[in-house]
Amino acid sequence: SHKKEVIKASKVSGIGIEGQAINQFMGDMYQNTNVYDNFVGIFGKNFVSPISSSGLLYYRYYLVDSAFIGNKKCYKMTFQPRRPQELTFIGEIWIHDTTFAVKKVNMHVAEGANINFVNDIAIAKEFDRVNNKEWMLTKDILVIDFAATEKALGFIGRKTTSYKDIILNQPKPSSFFNDLEPIIVSDSATDKTRNYWDKARHDSL
Repeated sequence: SHKKEVIKASKVSGIGIEGQAINQFMGDMYQNTNVYDNFVGIFGKNFVSPISSSGLLYYRYYLVDSAFIGNKKCYKMTFQPRRPQELTFIGEIWIHDTTFAVKKVNMHVAEGANINFVNDIAIAKEFDRVNNKEWMLTKDILVIDFAATEKALGFIGRKTTSYKDIILNQPKPSSFFNDLEPIIVSDSATDKTRNYWDKARHDSL
């Protein structure tokens, strides 16, 4: 498959005296996690996804509720590890009653998962059905509780990604992907005004 990213606008704000040390940690937040994979890679470790094909070996599941999210009826389940100190999560998940797709999931790493310089990791994802066909990721939140080190105080890092205007089944021609760089940054990306950001952001900060 081919992938290309075109960045129309970019804005970075300063984060204080310890910015350089903190930025070294924050770089780890640009990792992508896919709950549909059997294993979710975080900081070089493979955590068992709660919807892994072998999930019953690692998790206990509890059906706790059913409710409409928007116009989609979903079943809410909670899940927790069967055994301590395994690379697993604890949390809750909403499953669409007709397609059995994930509508929403909130989870954090279970106790005993030893990750250097990290106290806790929380992941929240939301999916929406596009054109009443395919389920697509529309919101992705990653929160990491970084432990204190010799170079920096402990702090909370939060990354929120949202997606909209998703277009399906309209493939780009092969020439679109011919650029040597898979990420293209517009020449005017850093010159946007505050008024532009107020209108362009999917949600307020």
